[in-house]
Amino acid sequence: MRTGVSREAWRTSWWSGRSAGTELLNAGPRLVALGAGEHGDLVAWPGGELLLPLLGEDPVEPTGAGDAYVAALTTALLDGADDADAAWAASAAAALTVRHPGGRPGLSREALASAVRRFRGA
Repeated sequence: MRTGVSREAWRTSWWSGRSAGTELLNAGPRLVALGAGEHGDLVAWPGGELLLPLLGEDPVEPTGAGDAYVAALTTALLDGADDADAAWAASAAAALTVRHPGGRPGLSREALASAVRRFRGA
């Protein structure tokens, strides 16, 4: 998915992030999540990778987005989600967070699951 990103910018961010992700994976972690600036986030794991665009619309404030991303990614993985589903949950959590001043959106499991379905088009 490359919504709102030029082909060249997407290719450049994807390949530079992909290279960094591969290098980090070779150091031993089972999953790597890297910010790709305005292009979104790259999540890589052995045998797979995903570049997710920044989700949502009308961001109000970025406070808490990174914390929400890491918390949702970690929770999803600990709950047994596969790597791609965990990446979508993390991106959705960040998107919900930036819509609220002060970064306090009240991320319930139900709200997050609903947002993931909406963002994925399911």
